[in-house]
Amino acid sequence: MHGKISIIIPVYNVEKYVYQCLESIMNQTYENWEAIVVDDGSLDNSGSICDAFSKKDLRFHIIHQKNGGIAAARNSGLNYATGKYITFLDSDDFIVPDLFQKALGVLTRTNADLVQWDVNFHHDPEYSMIKNGNKIESEYTEIITDTEGALSHYVDTRGVGDDPRYNNLWNDCRCVWTKLCKREVFEGISFPNNRQYEDDYICHRLFGNANVIALINSRMTNYRYRSNSAIRTMNAKGKLDKLDCEYDRLCYIQEKGFESLLPHAAHNYFISLLNCYTDNRKKKKKKVMKSLLERCRNDYRSYKYNLNKSDKFVVELFCKVPNLLIILYVVYRKTKV
Repeated sequence: MHGKISIIIPVYNVEKYVYQCLESIMNQTYENWEAIVVDDGSLDNSGSICDAFSKKDLRFHIIHQKNGGIAAARNSGLNYATGKYITFLDSDDFIVPDLFQKALGVLTRTNADLVQWDVNFHHDPEYSMIKNGNKIESEYTEIITDTEGALSHYVDTRGVGDDPRYNNLWNDCRCVWTKLCKREVFEGISFPNNRQYEDDYICHRLFGNANVIALINSRMTNYRYRSNSAIRTMNAKGKLDKLDCEYDRLCYIQEKGFESLLPHAAHNYFISLLNCYTDNRKKKKKKVMKSLLERCRNDYRSYKYNLNKSDKFVVELFCKVPNLLIILYVVYRKTKV
């Protein structure tokens, strides 16, 4: 039998959804698993529902803690987990019955350190539309790659042409709940507290710790697309967090020496910076605007040689004449690396 899988589920005020989430774990065809369920100070009946599962199945381990946010809950789960392999699931989502069996089978057969799969997006019942992005149906495909290859999908936010094998893979790259990793891949990695998009802060580092990565196009996680989901909303703090995340990834790629990826990473960072500036300009937050402009000027001096000609022209002009941002930003968003 293959090793134990630890699946970590942070829970907070999801009494409407958590039963389906935990039931989808209990129904897995692969049976050597433990579920680390971290009740992060729920104020509804979520904790009681979780406790009921632990009484039915001893593979469920429930941690009740004071509310500290999703990053703190995930870190608690990581500290408690004993499995050879690590994966995550959000408590309002659910997985297909053979996810563990299929993902572990691919990981073992390809000798991968990390396997990543695709996602189905479901709208909440009160929303009539079910959306799966612009994904193209195609035959089952495996892409076996290394750190640099995986990061190339991560930073190339336009995808790789019209090849259906790569369709939307870059979105899946940014989520921990689309991955099964050997435990050692998480060595030295934890989720940052008080950050939105905390997944995005660590996923490039997971790829960095993995020598062999398998990407498969099977949709095995069902993501519930709710009105208050992070994927639907991004507040001012979220945009600043996203900016810091893009900068961290840019520095990481530079540190790793992946020169061919720097133009993409730099492009993404400066797009995020202009996005923040535009948002704060609309809200007339002059102090933040001034800080962002200064940051752009400083970072442009450091990374201008990593930008292509069109990016360099737009960023340099913005640094000199920021009032042209509205026109420049529209052009810049359409720029291809």
